Amino acid sequence: MNHSSVGRSPGLPPRPADALRGSLLTGEQQQPWPDDLALDSLCQAAAAFVALDTAPAPEDLGVVLESALRAVWRAIEQCENAGIGKREILSHLDAVRAINGSSPFIARAQNWPRGYIGDFETIEYLCTAENRAPAGTMAHVLEDLALRSPITGQHRNKVAFQADAILAACRRRDGCARILSIGCGGCRDIRSVASDLLPTAAEFVLCDFDDEALAFALHALGPLASRCTYLNATVPRVLRKLVPYGPFDLAIAGGVFDYLPDRWVTLSLQSMWQTLLAPEGSLIFTNIKRGNPFRVWLEYLANWELTERGEDDVLTSCRESGIPQSAVRVVSDQTGLALLVTCQRHD
Repeated sequence: MNHSSVGRSPGLPPRPADALRGSLLTGEQQQPWPDDLALDSLCQAAAAFVALDTAPAPEDLGVVLESALRAVWRAIEQCENAGIGKREILSHLDAVRAINGSSPFIARAQNWPRGYIGDFETIEYLCTAENRAPAGTMAHVLEDLALRSPITGQHRNKVAFQADAILAACRRRDGCARILSIGCGGCRDIRSVASDLLPTAAEFVLCDFDDEALAFALHALGPLASRCTYLNATVPRVLRKLVPYGPFDLAIAGGVFDYLPDRWVTLSLQSMWQTLLAPEGSLIFTNIKRGNPFRVWLEYLANWELTERGEDDVLTSCRESGIPQSAVRVVSDQTGLALLVTCQRHD
């Protein structure tokens, strides 16, 4: 397949290589351009994936489908490495995206029906990991691949990390911990250890910019709901409003920083560490780890963009926020895809 047979979306300008093609011919047969080869590979991988939608399903459909899907991912990466822009790459993925969107979970990640990425309903879906696609269909296999993938598993691991920190704060404070959760969503972390929290006197301040997330939490928390204060506000603007509700024995930022620029991360950490934590209090947060191998799937076959960071980025943000390095502990979750960060005060 040559470049002219690949096709472009209307309105896309020609790449410089296309415009200069005639002037660079020297009489010898010209070697294929790297971007042409990359696009050829993408079109072939996409066609092979789409063909599975109409071919008789093999017994090992899950294995075959995952292999074809990964071939598409590799071809997308080749296109990126060849300097091809996201818009042009996406113009060759309509059919692949449509088939992936037959999975109800992936469709949510493509369309974000609540109007923002990482909405609480999608996170509930992810944590429950219940396959809602019809059994025996390609959609069911795709949904299964998504829900049992390490990239969704890392989020469940983050929820467990937060739940463990909540219980640890209660133990430190003899059951009387005051806990802040920023970007709380449906409070899956609190709900997962509700039976352990009921005998305690723990109190919570829950913040989220989606008031329907707070309404969901209010009903889902059951008897714990009466111990909670609910604030509908955005980060980092909400932080200066939280001082009257503190100090807090534990402040949780969850996966909020996956969606914030560095300057807002630093501002948020500074405010929580310096003005909101009680003596001996702790601050925890998580971030998707730089080099995430599922980035292509998230960005191109869904519409889920995350700000990846490495341990050095986290330590820099903490240092710029006035948090001593000796107070910071950074580990990876079991998948190796998420950074779990604890900042412990020692006043």
